[in-house]
Amino acid sequence: MAENKELKTMNRTLEQHIGAGGNAHLPATSQTPGFETPKQVQDLEMTTGKRVNLPHGTDVLTLRQGRYEIANALNNPIGPDDTSYIEYDITVDSADEKRRQIKALVSSNGDIYYRSVHSDGTPESGTGGWRKQAYLTPVWSGSVNSGTITFAQPLLPYRNGIEVFYNTISNQRGSARIVNTSSAVINVSNHPNDTGDNTFQSYELGFTFDKNKLNINYNKMEILSAGGLSINDTKGVYITDVYVF
Repeated sequence: MAENKELKTMNRTLEQHIGAGGNAHLPATSQTPGFETPKQVQDLEMTTGKRVNLPHGTDVLTLRQGRYEIANALNNPIGPDDTSYIEYDITVDSADEKRRQIKALVSSNGDIYYRSVHSDGTPESGTGGWRKQAYLTPVWSGSVNSGTITFAQPLLPYRNGIEVFYNTISNQRGSARIVNTSSAVINVSNHPNDTGDNTFQSYELGFTFDKNKLNINYNKMEILSAGGLSINDTKGVYITDVYVF
């Protein structure tokens, strides 16, 4: 009986604790102990890698520093009608938080955008808008002058295009960036170093590609001389690398 009475007393004491429910102490700071506020809990969760999911229409340019996930945010990097989930990392300066750097990663395809706001805090400052990060993803490497190249992974439909790197039999190197088409021609001119050779040469390789492979359709050499133009089957271009961007 004495134990039950003691437990009831303790329970009544806890229930009557001044400010029970979260108001008994001031919020904790870096100098003083106290209760954690919802904002402090949110900040702690973000430091461990957790993102805060915010509603449609949230303005990413006014958010405090942190890690967020938002679909159809105001001032998102793609456009007002886009509903993609985008992950935002925001850092700010230590003074008045007007200077801010924002990194946005589109969850569905991995596209990355950057934006900065400078000291006056206006959207027009800093970069003045979103900048998309350009990067190349390798899908094939080797050295071929004919046949079919099979990509290491399928080209995703929302990528911009491919970049094909090449070398010629005259040791000329370069690349061709292919956008908005599934076929292309690499054409490289060459004037021999031999002073006794007065010809002008042109190497040409034509190809088509889809999401899985690249087909070399032809690879030829044209020679322009005093006697006229001749075409032969010399394969003057070698494909050495294919990247998607």
